[in-house]
Amino acid sequence: MNQWRAIAVLLLACSAHAATILQTGDSLAFPISDRGFVFNSLRTGGPAAPTGVSFVFTTEPLTGSTLFDATLESRDGSVSVSLGAGLSFQPGSFQGTYYSGPASVLFGRITLPETVSSQLFAGNQAVLVLQNIGPAITLGLSSYTLAQELDVSLSGTNLSVGALGMGAALTSYGSNGNLPEPAPEPPSGLICAVVGGLFIAAGRVLKHFSRRRIK
Repeated sequence: MNQWRAIAVLLLACSAHAATILQTGDSLAFPISDRGFVFNSLRTGGPAAPTGVSFVFTTEPLTGSTLFDATLESRDGSVSVSLGAGLSFQPGSFQGTYYSGPASVLFGRITLPETVSSQLFAGNQAVLVLQNIGPAITLGLSSYTLAQELDVSLSGTNLSVGALGMGAALTSYGSNGNLPEPAPEPPSGLICAVVGGLFIAAGRVLKHFSRRRIK
């Protein structure tokens, strides 16, 4: 039991990520899938693509002014719509397994024609982009990854379904102001899974030799 408790503590510690700093002009990109919505909508005779998209991004309480633009784009960037320009974080709260307490939230929404939504979600995937157009800002929610700090809802007719998140990436324009440099969020979950696997393997080896000494 002690072994499994130690592994649980290890995975919990690794699930946290370092605070993310967004300079002016930097963007967070979140690929999202509408497969869950489409599956449930077609079963009830609803639209084949969501006609409503909304998001809530949560971070620990912020001080000072914030300013963001939110857009939903197709994977190839050929189609895009705004979910809000000049958005700012508002005081709120968060209730979760690893953190409960005050928070700052950024939210936006849009209603779309089904034809436009089908173009945005071509291949069942679109990208939500949050661009910082205000001063530099530090984002982070204790023990949660960037992708876990975002909730996206897809709706149509009388159905509302949470979108499946597929990670996050930070696009930074750097100090030279040239082409953006994508910087994916570190895969902390994968790293910790590997470490946990090695921990289990080591425990089994030690247990094996311990039994041999007892015999």
